[in-house]
Amino acid sequence: MSNMFNRFPFHFYPIVDNHYWLKKMIENKVPISQYRVKKTISTKLEEEIKTAIEIAKANNHLLIINDFWELALKYNAYGVHLGFEDSLLADINKIQQSGLVFGLSTHDEKELQHAIHLEPKYIALGPIFPTSSKIMRFLPQGINKITQWREIIPAEIKLVAIGGIELSNAEKIYQSGADCISVISDITKAQNPDERLQQWLKKQNLF
Repeated sequence: MSNMFNRFPFHFYPIVDNHYWLKKMIENKVPISQYRVKKTISTKLEEEIKTAIEIAKANNHLLIINDFWELALKYNAYGVHLGFEDSLLADINKIQQSGLVFGLSTHDEKELQHAIHLEPKYIALGPIFPTSSKIMRFLPQGINKITQWREIIPAEIKLVAIGGIELSNAEKIYQSGADCISVISDITKAQNPDERLQQWLKKQNLF
């Protein structure tokens, strides 16, 4: 997948938090995912992320590391995803110069303008709907915000919608202006995760 290096041409972007779900993505031929590791002992953190990147590379899977940008650079992940607070502390120039795909989370206008200024490959907006994946300090954004964000964000930057999205409302999300949808619970809590992943892959091909 070298032709995809430093690009983000995707419409479906799941988030995983351990090696089991990463391998599940690979088995179902999902081309990309974000690795958002839960809080763990620091001595184990680096080994977990290193192994995840190695697993992804061995299977031509593109892995974006959440928050831990220094480890993403050290082990040459496909990309880095940062929240607003983390982006204030990270060496953005070093990330950009590395050639890794760089994405940012946004929740309000202040964070959006900050993100646009940093020129990432994609900007994530969320949560679109109520979500149980993590504690959020922001209320649900709603579908209309997707359209508003897409009109503001430069065309070369992709817009990723995240938060409480299910396969049943994916079409509305895409039609509202999202270039890509990121999900967690709709996969991990599905009765048949493999079947749901295949449904998402088919859905994304319609847009």
